[in-house]
Amino acid sequence: MSALSVSLLVVQVAAAGARASAPYYGPVVDVHFHAFHRDSFAVRVAELERFHAVRALVSGLDSGVTDWVARGQGRLLRGLLLPCVPKLLGLKACYPSRTFAPPVEWVRAELAAGRIVALGEVVAIYGGLSPADSVLEPYFALAEQAVVPVGIHMGIGPPNTPFDCCAQFRTYLGRPHLLEDVLVRHPRFRAFVSHAGYPYGDEMVALLSVYPNLYVDIAAIAMPAFVPRPGVLRLPSTLGLSGLCQSDHVWLRL
Repeated sequence: MSALSVSLLVVQVAAAGARASAPYYGPVVDVHFHAFHRDSFAVRVAELERFHAVRALVSGLDSGVTDWVARGQGRLLRGLLLPCVPKLLGLKACYPSRTFAPPVEWVRAELAAGRIVALGEVVAIYGGLSPADSVLEPYFALAEQAVVPVGIHMGIGPPNTPFDCCAQFRTYLGRPHLLEDVLVRHPRFRAFVSHAGYPYGDEMVALLSVYPNLYVDIAAIAMPAFVPRPGVLRLPSTLGLSGLCQSDHVWLRL
């Protein structure tokens, strides 16, 4: 195929070793979509239309996201970027409180009003936090109670991340097994791991096998600096996926 978007397929993940399902060509939801100021709104929406995406979850709370969600006329839905790492994605501020993490009651109110429909992208690793850190626990408890999905960045990041972006970033904070205690504390917690936890495939497979409410997306795997090409081609079979939530803002040529 000529241009396969890494943004758009179905959100359906099987445990490792499961039989692959038939190809899916119907409507999809992009659960990992960013509104960068450098991007063209028209171009990005055209890509959604090309790949039959009826909705996209846009991460962040800066002015660019606000503008895109308004212009999207219901197609673009807002997710909560958590916590706030100002240099990440070029954000100036993430919440009205201008704090590292927003007040939990503010998040509850935003969810109740429908202005936020999910928590994600949770970028704890860029702020130097494990996904099991106590700072995040009240938000995960709220997500379970409110029955909203949570998208969590796991795995690694681009080269030189601690120097060019986020000084507290550490690769060991992206290991998927760090999420397991959260899954045990919150049995109704629905989460998807961004980037399929690459390169920690064995840990990701183990979690998918045990926790049926856990999913993955394969955002950014088209970036050679993020995942070398052999890893891109091997990833679906490694994870044993029947379907993929594929996302981010990068297009993959095969």
